[in-house]
Amino acid sequence: MKSAQQSLSRLRAAGPKIHDKEREWAQELVDLIESVVGKWSVTVGLERINANVAIALKELSRNVVVAQRAIEMARTIKSPEEVKFIVASLRATEVAVGNLRDSIAPGLTENQH
Repeated sequence: MKSAQQSLSRLRAAGPKIHDKEREWAQELVDLIESVVGKWSVTVGLERINANVAIALKELSRNVVVAQRAIEMARTIKSPEEVKFIVASLRATEVAVGNLRDSIAPGLTENQH
């Protein structure tokens, strides 16, 4: 089964078939959640959800709520481990930006270096 993230990335370029893709993604999301918790009759909170996917989930008789505020509140408190990961991520980003800066030049396309 494809991950929900892989499915979601396809939505960005669906064009006129976006509604079909949103319904497909909603079904894949249901399948993914059911593979973890079994058939669900519980409420599932999602951080972000687009309106058409929410409608598709409702049509699939799934109770979904927006949990963005609760998730954001949980994110405000950082454990020492999370702080280490954030610092490591910043260091990696600094290296990547340095490499990018060293490899770009006027007139190059994004595929040239």
